[in-house]
Amino acid sequence: MRVASASKRFAVNESGNVGMIFAAMIIPTIMLIGGAVDYGQAINKKTILQGAADAATLAAAKLDDDEPEAIIQAAHAIFLAKVEKAGIENVQVQVNFVDNEVRLTASTTEPTAFMKVASIDELPVEAYSVATKGYDEQVEEQDDTWGKLCMLALDPNASQGLKVQGSKIAELGSCWAYVNSDREASVQSVGNSYTFNAGGVCTAGLTDIEHNNFNPSVRPACDPVEDPFANASAYPSAASWEPKFALPDVEAEGCMADALRLRKGTFTMLPGRYCGGLEIRAQASATFTEGVYTMDSGALRAWSGATLSGDNVVFYQYGGDAIVEIQGGAHVDLIGRHAGESYEGFLIIQNAQAAEGETSTIQGGGVFDMEGIVYMPTQQLEMGGNGDMNGSSDFFIVVAKSFYIFGSGELHVKANNGSSPLPDLTPDMPDLEAQTTRLVR
Repeated sequence: MRVASASKRFAVNESGNVGMIFAAMIIPTIMLIGGAVDYGQAINKKTILQGAADAATLAAAKLDDDEPEAIIQAAHAIFLAKVEKAGIENVQVQVNFVDNEVRLTASTTEPTAFMKVASIDELPVEAYSVATKGYDEQVEEQDDTWGKLCMLALDPNASQGLKVQGSKIAELGSCWAYVNSDREASVQSVGNSYTFNAGGVCTAGLTDIEHNNFNPSVRPACDPVEDPFANASAYPSAASWEPKFALPDVEAEGCMADALRLRKGTFTMLPGRYCGGLEIRAQASATFTEGVYTMDSGALRAWSGATLSGDNVVFYQYGGDAIVEIQGGAHVDLIGRHAGESYEGFLIIQNAQAAEGETSTIQGGGVFDMEGIVYMPTQQLEMGGNGDMNGSSDFFIVVAKSFYIFGSGELHVKANNGSSPLPDLTPDMPDLEAQTTRLVR
């Protein structure tokens, strides 16, 4: 009886079985969860390796050198510099130059932390890139018209011609963005929350993009484009638009004001020369009557809580401290010069010698609409803030030395859709058949 009773109790006691089952599940659980971590680390290393490989082959393919050995050495050096900067060691790399193609193969391993329990001590990581010079047959299938160029970063030496950061969305529609910088990080994105939608993005250099922020992907190694407004419109001729870009002849009229600061109240502004710039502070509302406003050696500043409105106006800046600072929270409703007027199509023009090398900032938030061309050839233009920027505008394009786009909300850049009273002076995209350096795979 005692033996039978003990056997019965053992049969119904499941505590030991649960422990055995739990122990048996430990290794598969570690493999499932920990394996995903190990695999993710390997994928991250592969992404860095692939980016370095693409950068190296593209840069080497652009070299004006007929000696294969020099091209191979350049690709090898660029690749190693990038992976060493990323802290990746023990990389095997092989570079060849065959049939006008720079081919680079790289491999390393990623040590595992969790998969060791299954005797997997490391995961292989590989990258392969091929770049070439020559005619791209796929381009032939494209339409002859590539569309419009709505954002242009002019400086060929900018460390970042276009940098995006934050959780903002840039919407260019069918318009293109173009970066003339030929540097390794000419287009840079920080973080994974930013989205840049456009007809396309071209850069003369290479990219430093952490995540797939651009739709479509950035085209590297494009030919730089000339400044379409290097002699930007002063006065249109009767026959056709002829760029002249002469300085406004307003100095003989004297200064409308000297370092004018508008505080609380409502103000009606008249065109003319404003020496020392113009500042619109919080709770000040400034309405600009139509005409040319020349900022002589001073900034155009608007504080948060200020209001700026005007139709058929242009702000022309030159001299020292000739920057634009519009803070987030300012109420902005400005329309540039109409067809047939002086400086037609433009809203803001900076002379090439206006505070060269400085930074202008335009932040959104609340009501914000600017219509026309913003031209800052020797300054970086920072655009960002919160809210919708130019969602209701019919025409807004920007040309600057370089761009930094930040913040949250949406930024809209667009060619004239036919509804604006301003002429559509948006430059055409260059023929991409001329873009001869490209990744093959």
